[in-house]
Amino acid sequence: MAGAPETIEFVTAKQARRIDQTAQERWGIPSLVLMENAARGCAEWIVLHLSPQRVAIAVGPGNNGGDGLAIARHLSIAGVKVHVVLAVAPTRLRGDARINWEINLRLGLPWMELPAGESAAEVACIAEFDRWAPDIVVDALLGTGADQPPRGTVAGAIRALLACRRPVVAVDVPSGWNAQTGVPMTPCVRAAHTLTMVTPKNGFQMHECRACVGQWHVIAIGFPVALMPLALADNEIVPDLSNQVAARGAAADKP
Repeated sequence: MAGAPETIEFVTAKQARRIDQTAQERWGIPSLVLMENAARGCAEWIVLHLSPQRVAIAVGPGNNGGDGLAIARHLSIAGVKVHVVLAVAPTRLRGDARINWEINLRLGLPWMELPAGESAAEVACIAEFDRWAPDIVVDALLGTGADQPPRGTVAGAIRALLACRRPVVAVDVPSGWNAQTGVPMTPCVRAAHTLTMVTPKNGFQMHECRACVGQWHVIAIGFPVALMPLALADNEIVPDLSNQVAARGAAADKP
């Protein structure tokens, strides 16, 4: 895909943020454009490879949730029936996520808000999945910025995804994955596929990652390839996990 790096780099959460910052500050690419490109790429991959008729999108706070809201719109445009399940109050959505929320409202896309609290959210989310019967569920609850174990409503939604008996497609990283350390926290989504932006995240190369990450696939978001060395110039060391590298073939798709 255009804009994806030729050499696969496994990056930490800090480096992933640097990539976004470099694209915005050095090249002037607005964050909303990056989110739109990411969402379109994810939606196109889902339609092409999974061909679902009905998709539920679990949405959390922050930019990962914003990705999910935009993915819902692009799937709807492609003719897929979508249903957004919010693990955050709409009034808490900010920035690019808020913009995509308001677009979805104008389009009339269906949604529901989970009740506050881990147990109540888990029960309500499971019931909603059973009621709506999606072919797949998109996990857009937490992204690379999460460095503490999920709690509250988001944790309840993650536990519902673990119990839903439907294929889960994670956006960028499975919710509950610590992209800085490269290990899952508790609870952590177990995805069939992870659609990761620009380049895979720390820990994806570990054999043990498969239970949570599933098969990972790189989604291009318009990040200029020439900027990768500059974006990663902070000299942060990603642990050498080469003795635990999952064989690429079944584990990932190189763009």
